[in-house]
Amino acid sequence: MNKSLTKNALLVSIKTIFSLIMPLITFPYITRTLQVNAIGQYNFALSIVSYFVIFAELGITTYAIREGAKIREDKERFTNFANEIISINIISTLIAYISLFIIVISFEKFSNYYLLIMILSIQILLATFSKSWIYNIYEEFGIITIAQIISQLIYVCCLLTFIKTPKDIYIY
Repeated sequence: MNKSLTKNALLVSIKTIFSLIMPLITFPYITRTLQVNAIGQYNFALSIVSYFVIFAELGITTYAIREGAKIREDKERFTNFANEIISINIISTLIAYISLFIIVISFEKFSNYYLLIMILSIQILLATFSKSWIYNIYEEFGIITIAQIISQLIYVCCLLTFIKTPKDIYIY
C-alpha cells in the first residue's frame, strides 16, 4: 500500500488550511449572534466537556495509528486489534460519562450549565466512535479530508440557518 507522500501531504495541508479558515468565517457570526453571555456559557460548558473528551480518548487514537500501521497487512490480526481498540474506547467512554455526570451533579456551579454540558457531551461519544484512525492507518487521507470539508460546510449552512438569537445557544 504505497500511497504518494506528496498527495498525502497535500491532502493533510488542505484539511489543515480549511480547519484554520472556517473559524475565521464562523466566529464573527457566532459572537455577534449569540452575544457575550451565551458565548461565555457555551465556552465554560465546552471547557468542562473537553477534559472528559481527552480522558475518554486516553491517547488511544495515537496508539492505534502507530500499532495498527505495523499490522495493517495482516487482516486477522488487524481485525482483532481494531476490536480491542474499540472495546477500550467504549470502556473509557463509559468511565468518562459516569465521571462527568458525578461531577456535574456534585458541584452546584455546574448545575446552571447542566443541559449545555449534557448536550456538548455528545462530543465524547462522537470521539469514541470516530474511526478516522483506521483511515490514517491505511493512509486514506482523501476520505478524511473530504469528510472534514463536507462536515464543515454542513456546519456553516446549519449555523447560518438555525442560529439567529442568543436563545439559540442550545441549538448551537
